[in-house]
Parts: sequence; C-alpha cells; structure tokens
Amino acid sequence: MEKKEHIVSYTMDEIKAMIARGEDRTDFDREVSQEEIERQIAEDPDLFVPDNWEETIIWGIPEIGKKNKRLTSVRYSARVVDYFKSTGKGWQTRMDAVLLAYVDRQERRGQS
Repeated sequence: MEKKEHIVSYTMDEIKAMIARGEDRTDFDREVSQEEIERQIAEDPDLFVPDNWEETIIWGIPEIGKKNKRLTSVRYSARVVDYFKSTGKGWQTRMDAVLLAYVDRQERRGQS
C-alpha cells in the first residue's frame, strides 16, 4: 500500500490571515504553572537531580555534582551518545565523569 503525502503550501499573507482567525495550532501563549514545569522536569530522566547530589560520587570522582556546570550545545558521534544513553538514567553525568577523568589525566601528565 502506497503512502499518500499531504503537503500544503501557504504564502506569508495566508499564514498571517490564518493566525489572525485563530487557526494556528501552536500553544506558545499558553500559561504554564510552576507545578507543570516541575512535573515535566520530574518526568525527564536527563534532568533528574537527586536530593543528595552534593554527596553523590560516581565512578570514584567526588567532584561530580559539586562543581558548577555550564549549559552548552555540543555534537557527539551517534555511537558515543547511544552508548551512554543505553546505560540508563544519569547517562549525562556518567559522560561528564569520563570527560573529567580525561581532563584530570591530561593535567597530571602536564605537571609531571
């Protein structure tokens, strides 16, 4: 069975008219409560932060969770991301631990 495509084109004027009539499907103007934000965060395993995050030691590296972290946009190979994601909840923290171990090793080599 062949899939039929349904592609539609609109001019900018047509889009503006549709928005003016309330025909857009966005919810950008929807107000989101603090409770809703907290629920979404709680449901996202990559955003999970345990209550005892300062005491958390992962792979024997006590610095994890105690130092400031910076939000960045980085591109990693699919193989690397797939591997760490396959390790389950906390995969980004484990990835950070591996990178920290590498930095520590490089710094020690430079000081020798």
